[in-house]
Parts: sequence; C-alpha cells; structure tokens
Amino acid sequence: MLVVATLAQVAASLAQQGLIELVVYFRALDHLSLVSMGLLAAAPPLGTMLGMTPAGAAVDRHGVGGTALVGGVGMGLCIALVYAFTPGPVALLALLLAAMGACAAVTPMAGAAAVLVAFPPERRATAMGVRQSGVTLGAALGAALLPSLVAAWGLRDVILALALPITVFGTALGRMTVGLGRPSPAAGVRSGASAAGGAGRLGLFAAVLPVAVAGALLAAGQYDTLAYAITYLHDDAALGLAAAGGVLAVAQVGGTLARIGVGVLTDRLRWRTGAAVALVAALGTAALVAFSLFPRAPLYVWAVRAFFLGMGAIGWNALLLQWAAERVEEGARATAMGVAGTGVFLGASVFPPLFGAVATAAASLAQAWRSVALLYTLALIIVAWMLARERARAQVSTPAAPQAARG
Repeated sequence: MLVVATLAQVAASLAQQGLIELVVYFRALDHLSLVSMGLLAAAPPLGTMLGMTPAGAAVDRHGVGGTALVGGVGMGLCIALVYAFTPGPVALLALLLAAMGACAAVTPMAGAAAVLVAFPPERRATAMGVRQSGVTLGAALGAALLPSLVAAWGLRDVILALALPITVFGTALGRMTVGLGRPSPAAGVRSGASAAGGAGRLGLFAAVLPVAVAGALLAAGQYDTLAYAITYLHDDAALGLAAAGGVLAVAQVGGTLARIGVGVLTDRLRWRTGAAVALVAALGTAALVAFSLFPRAPLYVWAVRAFFLGMGAIGWNALLLQWAAERVEEGARATAMGVAGTGVFLGASVFPPLFGAVATAAASLAQAWRSVALLYTLALIIVAWMLARERARAQVSTPAAPQAARG
C-alpha cells in the first residue's frame, strides 16, 4: 500500500508541480510578465488550498478508496482540458489549473490518511516521509525531464502526457484502499463531536490553525522555488534552461532526502514533531539567503546550494501534516491535515505573485529570495511559540514528584 500511495503522489506531483515548472514555457509562448507567470504558478495551489479541507473531511467521512479514485480521474481530466486550451487566455488557463489543483488535494489527504491507519506511531514519521517524498520525487522528475521533453515534443504534448500517470495510479490507490479508513457507525458518533460538531470543530481549528499559519509561510520557499528558480538561474546566473532545470532537480532531491531522513530521525530519536519542523525551517532560512548571493557562481556551486535549499525549503511538508494530525482526535486526523494543507496552499497561492511583485519593484530576483528568508524567520517564531506552549502543557499535566511525596 505504501508503494502505491507513494507512486500516486509522485504522479500527482509530477502533474501539479510539473505544470508550475512549465510556466516559464508558457511565458515564452504567450509573452507573459513576471506577475502573470506568478498568477499561473499560483493557480494550482490555489485550487488545492480550496480543496484540502473538504478532501480531508471526505476521507474522514467516506474512507480512502472512493475519494482517491475521484481525485485521480478528476485531475487527469482537468489536465486534458489544459492541453485542449493551450495556448489561450491567462484567465482561462489559470481557472483550469486551479480546477486541477482542487482535484490534486485528494491524493495527499487520502495517502496520508492511509499511512496513519496502516502504520503504528513508532513508524509513522518514517512512513509519512516516504509517502510525502513522492511530492519531491515528482517535482524532481519534472525538473529533470520536462525541459528536454518540451524541446522534443512541444509544450502541448507534454501537458497531455502528464494526465496519464495520475489517472492510472490514482485509480490504483482507490481500488487498493477500498474500505480503508471508513469509520464504523459507532466511530462516526464518537468522532462527530470533534470533526463535525460546532464546539468540536472550533477546537479542531484552534489546535491546527497555528500549524496552518506556519505552513503558509513555509510554502513560500517551496513554491517560489518551483516558480522562479529556473528564471533566476537563467537570467541572473546565466545558466541554460536545461542546466537550470537540472539544478532545480537537485533541489527536489534534497527535499526528498530530507523528508525521509528527518522522518527516520524523528522516529528513532523520539524527537517531537514540531522540533523537527523547526530544524528543517532553520536550514531553509539559511539556504534561502545563500541562494540569493553571488549569482555568477559555477554550476557545481549552484548544485550544492540547491541541494540544501531543497532540504530546508521543501523537506518540512510531511512533518507539518503529521504534527497537525497529532494535535486532534483520531477520527478527525484527515480533516486536521486538510486544514494544515489549506494553510500550505494558501501560502503557495499568495506568495508566488508577491515574489514576482517584489522582484519587479526591486528590479532584483535576489532581493525577492531574501524576502522569503524573512518569511521563514517568522515561521520559526510561530513554531517556537507552539513548542513552548506544548512544553508548558506537558509540565502542568505531569505531577511534581517531591510535592506528591510530601502530600
């Protein structure tokens, strides 16, 4: 099951993030401005943002199988429509990409929920890291292969080809997980107060909202990298498009290894999940600053920078979703991950256009990368505050041994 869930996520990411990476080719086709590029890049995550919480609630209510099937087939259909209307008006393409993103929200929610059900807590961070590595593996495949495929096939045929893998593996995940995670009637009654009832719903949002806000800020690094790294490396570092795509692929490899490696360390060393999020975000802050400096560096230097950028700017996602799930009752975990995912994709929708606006206003893509580092600093402050509150609650709930002895 973990293999199929990971392959479905690879296929969804290859399509969703691959189309974001292809925005630079839409730019050449339609002579887009940087802000228009940002709008197209923001459309898939905007759709995913709107779909995340409903997708999580659907998984909690109906189980993994049928939900995963609907998401995979719907995503393939939307990609076929993007193919049909390219080239076309930016507004229409953005609308279709947003619809694709809404369907794409299902795969991570269904796959993550399947992992939470199938794996015990002591192995869960590793399994989540493996499954979420599908996001970066798909994006890495896109960065490595899509520039050459566009040159050989043309943009439209590459878009159409992206529809096939997610349709196949989304269907496979749905068929394999039929009945998995579907609550029994008694479980539905128990979880209804937390996942559907008014007071319970408010409690869920209160528990997960800070995680979602931190995720929104951290998403700036991941999605600005997808949308603008190739342009930055081509325009400022004077790399060819193929070389720039290779550098971006290295970043995705770094993110993949971080998602798996930090998950393994979290399980084996019994780290708190939030502390692991803070560690990855701190690395991302430093890597973003380094990425903005000395653009005329050799290619191997860019590869090293990109590797660490990927670790810090892309490696946090699985941990963040698990942290959200750990903060609520079992019957509401997919909904909690959906709320956190909504925050992530809100950031993914808002920050690429803002990155383009900052770069245009400052006449400097490097300055825009440094502004993202400031967002990561703010995310670290939020995470540190949450960890402090968790520590304080743990101390309050633990009886003091000396006082007990005196009593």
